[in-house]
Amino acid sequence: MRATSALAELLVRYLRGHGPATLADFRWWAGLPQGLARAAREGGADRIAEIDDGVFVETGAELVARPAAAPADILALPPFDEYYLSYADRTLVCGPVLAAAIGPTRNGAVSPVLMDASGVVVGTWRHSLAVGRHHLAPIAEVAAPDVDETAVTAALERFRAFLGA
Repeated sequence: MRATSALAELLVRYLRGHGPATLADFRWWAGLPQGLARAAREGGADRIAEIDDGVFVETGAELVARPAAAPADILALPPFDEYYLSYADRTLVCGPVLAAAIGPTRNGAVSPVLMDASGVVVGTWRHSLAVGRHHLAPIAEVAAPDVDETAVTAALERFRAFLGA
């Protein structure tokens, strides 16, 4: 496999899991210089599509039938989750007010996030991991005003069950 083919494959797979995304997002995530990222875009041109100025998806990805977001379609992602951190410009998945609440902060902390079924961050939450405090329920801290509280509670309960708390 030629290097360009491998780079193109890496870009396509990145877009499959993170698209829509910019080439800058891919460069940041993969740690590539601009020239190699461009080579990946050119090598994968038949497998990606530009849906907006500089925003790419895997070809056909926008055509994949995805379930419509329902009130129960909220996920509680842990701190430092790769989904949120994989974007150089996080405005594609998170508004500026929530981004400021999530981080990364000056000391590098990143809060756990609440994400809807469309991949948009809709809030933050917290859970004490201190010894002897796992029994405490996770708590939503910041949530967009139109987010269903029942869906948030269900997402946090699923995370609590995952931890075995």
